[in-house]
Amino acid sequence: MVEHIYAEIGRAVISCQMFEICFIATSEGVRMVADPAYWKTTAGCITENARKQRTSAIVERLQKDGAIAGDLQQRFSVFIENRNTLIHRWFMNHGISDDPVKEQPLLALAQAVHAEAKALTRMMAGYMMEHAYPEKQEVDHQKLTNMFNLMHLDTRGAER
Repeated sequence: MVEHIYAEIGRAVISCQMFEICFIATSEGVRMVADPAYWKTTAGCITENARKQRTSAIVERLQKDGAIAGDLQQRFSVFIENRNTLIHRWFMNHGISDDPVKEQPLLALAQAVHAEAKALTRMMAGYMMEHAYPEKQEVDHQKLTNMFNLMHLDTRGAER
């Protein structure tokens, strides 16, 4: 009866994992371009510690460094909170039901998390494709290092 809801939760989880992989890799790449000492320390590779970062910690670091626009920071924070609610807290707070009508709020949350994870991932990937590949054009270091201040304004993948 509620299998379609669980399937949507699964799609949301997979999209969240894809977002997290893209977000960590992108934020690390931007950090390496912006900070040559960091690039040297990491030898240009994403370290094990970097791969284990919480997405909220990355957003906090970007905010502390003034490297993320306020509205994008808010969008990431809302997404992360909704993701955490879906994955870690939903059943503790709401219980489990076999009634699809009672589970409609769960379905709506899973659909929203799924859609936002896809939109944010597309936005980051689109921005990187536009500004980080030298074979397409000269790398614009200013646009690359300011990615989290600009990408939500500068790409078509930002739609929710």
